[in-house]
Amino acid sequence: MKIVRTIAEKEKFTLVIDVATMPIPYYAKENDFSKKVIEEFNKLK
Repeated sequence: MKIVRTIAEKEKFTLVIDVATMPIPYYAKENDFSKKVIEEFNKLK
């Protein structure tokens, strides 16, 4: 969650929704920053 918050604040997102846990009828996939979160997480290890 800390990584998500850091990236969202840096890129000025107003809302982050976990599409894996909520039924979302549609979202623009180009706004998905999952890969960035994974990359940042992997840097911590």
